[in-house]
Amino acid sequence: MVRADEILSLDQAIAIALLDNPSVEIAGLDVDKTAEDINAARADYFPQMKATLASTRNLVEQSYTFDEGVFGTFAATGPIPAETTEIDTSSGWSNSVGLSVVQSLTGVYQVMMEVEKLSLQERMNAETLRSELQDTAKSVKQTYYQILAS
Repeated sequence: MVRADEILSLDQAIAIALLDNPSVEIAGLDVDKTAEDINAARADYFPQMKATLASTRNLVEQSYTFDEGVFGTFAATGPIPAETTEIDTSSGWSNSVGLSVVQSLTGVYQVMMEVEKLSLQERMNAETLRSELQDTAKSVKQTYYQILAS
C-alpha cells in the first residue's frame, strides 16, 4: 500500500484497482469454471465402470424334484434328466459380485462436440477477462490523468 506522503505511480494505481475488483474476479472465476467443465466433459471419453455387491439369504428351505425324462427323451442323449434328481436350496448366505464396463460409441461424438463448445466458451470468458482488465486499467488511467491535470 502507498503511504500518504508518497506519490502514487500509474502502475501502482492500476495494480491496486485490479487487486480487489469484483468484475475482474468474476471474469477470472468464469474462466476457471469453464476449464473445470472441460475436464469434467473429457472424463466422459472414458468407459463408465460400475461394481455391485449383493448378499441374499433364503428365508424358507426349498426343494425341487425332477423325475427321470421330465425334460424329454432324445435319441442322442436319452432321457433328461437321466434319473430322478432332487435339488435343495442352501440355508446360508449367498453373495454375488457384478462388474460392468460401458463405453457409448455414439456418445463419443457428443462428448467431442461438448468439449469443443466448452473450449469456445473458455476462449470467450478469457476475452471477457481481458476486456475487464483493460477497462479497469483505462478507467484508472483516465482518473489518474484527470487528477494530474487538475
